Amino acid sequence: MIRCPLCDFENADSADTCRNCGNALPGIDSISGVPTFKGSSIGQVLSRRYIIVREIGSDEMGTIYEAEDAELDIHVVIRALPRILANNRQEIDNISREVKSALTLSHPNIVSLREFHRDETVKYLVSEYADGGSLEEKVSDKGALSLEETLHIFAQIAKGLDYAHSQNVLHSDIKPASIMLTGEGGAKLADFGIARQIKDSIAHIDGREIGGSLRYTAPEQFSGGQACRQSDIYSLAASIYECLCSKPPFWRGWMEYQVLKETPAPLDKLNDEQNAALLKALSINPKDRQDSASELLAALSTAANAATIPAIETETKVRSQKTEGRRQKADVRYSMFGVAFVLAVLIGGTVFFGYKYIKQSRAASESTILWLQAQSLANRKDYTN
Repeated sequence: MIRCPLCDFENADSADTCRNCGNALPGIDSISGVPTFKGSSIGQVLSRRYIIVREIGSDEMGTIYEAEDAELDIHVVIRALPRILANNRQEIDNISREVKSALTLSHPNIVSLREFHRDETVKYLVSEYADGGSLEEKVSDKGALSLEETLHIFAQIAKGLDYAHSQNVLHSDIKPASIMLTGEGGAKLADFGIARQIKDSIAHIDGREIGGSLRYTAPEQFSGGQACRQSDIYSLAASIYECLCSKPPFWRGWMEYQVLKETPAPLDKLNDEQNAALLKALSINPKDRQDSASELLAALSTAANAATIPAIETETKVRSQKTEGRRQKADVRYSMFGVAFVLAVLIGGTVFFGYKYIKQSRAASESTILWLQAQSLANRKDYTN
């Protein structure tokens, strides 16, 4: 029997629509085993409250929808669990425990989980909707991000993660797909413990290990050890690494061997101090990693700021040298102008006074000559007489 999510009326397994209200009935995809709606899911209603707007995506862990909450008039995210879990009460109980932990978290950088509907034909989770999509989608569409943008996003994620750790809640599945973005430039961490539990539950039932997250899984988790805060820091660092170069530290080949035995290559986009901080967070031994997510981001940011200081100082020094050079050139020009002015004054004075002296000397000479001529005439008169 299929229970109608709108009116709770039980219908035959072969029914496409509810005999009571006419609402489309949910079904199971025959290939993936993922709960879906017979026909189009758009416009269908769950629990007389959530109106399906669009399908965001679908994989082995279920189908994700954007829906409208008719009671609160807001958009939410619906994650419908796969059939293999929906029919297993023990695994549903395990997921419920993770849901209870996640419900205790309240932080601006954590996607809030609203409720878990487990008593219906389609078992699903309801969580906050982020209108900017996931970080995985952003990197897939645009490629590697700049260091500035990466630090801006992960500084927010670090705050949310540290808060969760302070509440003794681990994420255990951090990756770009679990980081949601908002239209205002915000970043939120989603699926605290839940996505990891869904994967573990599927593995418990049929032995299938769902890939994808293996690229971000800490070495101690690969080797069967207990996850800890440093496990989340490793996954956070692996996500930062991917954002900076568009690929995680290890992304092909024998993943387990590489994670357990090899050191990721440093990134050309980072300076030596930044690479040291990031590779420390990716250490094989969890004791060698930073104590908190904020410590990792602080190290990356401090190194980034320190790298800009020498450049600024060099530029300032060059600018000062250029200014000093211009000032010295100006001083030389002014000095040469002063010397030229003094020389001009001296030469002008010499010429002026020389000319005056010559004129005076000429006048004196002419006077002397006239006097001598007068004396000569006088002597001639005396001689005649």
